[in-house]
Amino acid sequence: MIFLFFLLFQFSETVEVDYVLFNVKVFDKDKNPVLGLKKNDFELFIDLFPVKIEHFSLLSTEPQSILIMLDCSGSMGTGDLWEKARIVLEEIEKNLKEKDEVGLFIFQSDSYRLIKSFEEKGNLTAFLNEIKPWGKTALYDALYYSSVYFNKAKNKNKRIILITDTHDNFSKEKPEKVINSLIKTAFPCHIFGLKQTEMEPLEIEFLKFLSKYTNGSIHIVSRKEDIKKEVEYCIESFSKEYLIGFAPDSKSMVKYHTVLVSTKKGYTVETRKGYYGKMPKK
Repeated sequence: MIFLFFLLFQFSETVEVDYVLFNVKVFDKDKNPVLGLKKNDFELFIDLFPVKIEHFSLLSTEPQSILIMLDCSGSMGTGDLWEKARIVLEEIEKNLKEKDEVGLFIFQSDSYRLIKSFEEKGNLTAFLNEIKPWGKTALYDALYYSSVYFNKAKNKNKRIILITDTHDNFSKEKPEKVINSLIKTAFPCHIFGLKQTEMEPLEIEFLKFLSKYTNGSIHIVSRKEDIKKEVEYCIESFSKEYLIGFAPDSKSMVKYHTVLVSTKKGYTVETRKGYYGKMPKK
């Protein structure tokens, strides 16, 4: 099982947070999402010890802060890839709820820029007028440094949506270091891998692992007419998760802890395997 958590005290020094939180997906035997469960239907174990669940909600009620990471390297300017990226942005915007907020982060070679902050208003695609695809792709480096751009995000439900043609040819950071970085920040990564034809090869093994490890998703798109369906499926899935959490012991050390979430009704549960943070209060 893959565990997903939010250590909110790491995101902002000005916000006091009471809980360590985990996003949880629940499925029946036919892989259909199970909604309508109550707090008492879940069991939470930290390092194999039972822990009292003190926060519980279904994420259909929680606004989101979404950081969109857009690959702006030269290869994204070939064929119709840039047009497909624009359509993905348009469809994401159509599916946002009133209190959701979005930041737009671009990367090309060793240049990284937040061109739309979470506080800024305006159409996402309008910001594309400021940029043109060029240079090489430092995909791993961009993911490694992505957490800093969440500093001013106000919602506790935080996610990354990555739009890329998947080809990295410029990064200094290794994939293992990227994974270790995202373990500590705990953002689920939802990846849109764009290609021009069905036969075009993509470099997706690491991205598959990343999406699975962070309890995100991966969407491979070669036809423009498929983008609407893929974006709707991706964003709709956000609202079918539960958010559960516990109060940490402020005096305990920050270190890695294993996590197990189960339901008393025997459903399949997906979330992270563990988290970096403090122990629960005894």
